[in-house]
Amino acid sequence: MKQVIAGDIGGTHCRLALAQVDVRSVTLRQQVDYLAQDFPDFEAALAQFIHEHASGEAIEAACFAIAGPIHSHRARLTNLPWTLDSQQLQQRFGILQVHLINDFAANGHALAVLSEGDYHVLQTGESLSGNRVILGAGTGLGMALLGDVQGQVQVRASEGGHMDFAPVDEEQDGLLHFLRQELSRVSYEHLLSGPGLLRIYRYVARRRQVDTGMVCEATDPAAAISRRALSGEDPAAVQALELFFRLYGSCAANLALVGLATGGVYLAGGMAARLVEPLSQSGFIAAFNNKPPMSELLQRMPVRVITNPRAGLLGAAWYAGNR
Repeated sequence: MKQVIAGDIGGTHCRLALAQVDVRSVTLRQQVDYLAQDFPDFEAALAQFIHEHASGEAIEAACFAIAGPIHSHRARLTNLPWTLDSQQLQQRFGILQVHLINDFAANGHALAVLSEGDYHVLQTGESLSGNRVILGAGTGLGMALLGDVQGQVQVRASEGGHMDFAPVDEEQDGLLHFLRQELSRVSYEHLLSGPGLLRIYRYVARRRQVDTGMVCEATDPAAAISRRALSGEDPAAVQALELFFRLYGSCAANLALVGLATGGVYLAGGMAARLVEPLSQSGFIAAFNNKPPMSELLQRMPVRVITNPRAGLLGAAWYAGNR
């Protein structure tokens, strides 16, 4: 087995782990979850992790999953002012191989080692063979596509979360008009993310003519909206969360059609996992399947939520150990 360092780095969290890896399994040993804002750059976070948890360990490779586009050996996070350079990391930390991959590509690689207990089924579908797609709302909206090429699974990163938002009914038409007053262009990430849920809530609250001050001033507005919706104490929050789920289902179907995902659609990221029960009871699947003339095709696609919170780390570790 190889010993590697894996990282899952988003706009809020910097998760790092020491792992042992082979073709069929990943064992995460030392794990930490840093707040990215506590460090001036990624190298400072990695240096602290190695000092505290991997000093003297023989590290054969490393892979860091990044929430942002990657060009050659450099990556810049979309929602955090950090830049990573794999060659610079190799030289500074003496690691022979350092890989940078998209965070949702890492979730795609994690499917190689996840078990049935790591999923919650939203739609059973008819098959688990063929192309697959992954998407997930968090600080932003990530996506990836998986295909089988000559017996090998190929994972392709995507920045599809930045596709233009396309409303499907009058309520969503109003949402688009509302957001055009503050955004030059409205993408799905502007809605299907933590900040996006707050935008949806503000839209619903305006239509209901209710004050948003308590939610907008919360430390984590998205968490506050979810909490108020689940308790039933705030009708605007209930409506906003339901609209969020229906938008999520519609966007997932768009990606499923682009990727012809007969092998399954997977929701990753913290929001889906934390809200899996209300998501299951929402209009997500109805919106997913409401794409005539392709509704029958979509109904045959399995739809699952990845509930393992370490999927990104597992995928990054697997990639480091098998490249």
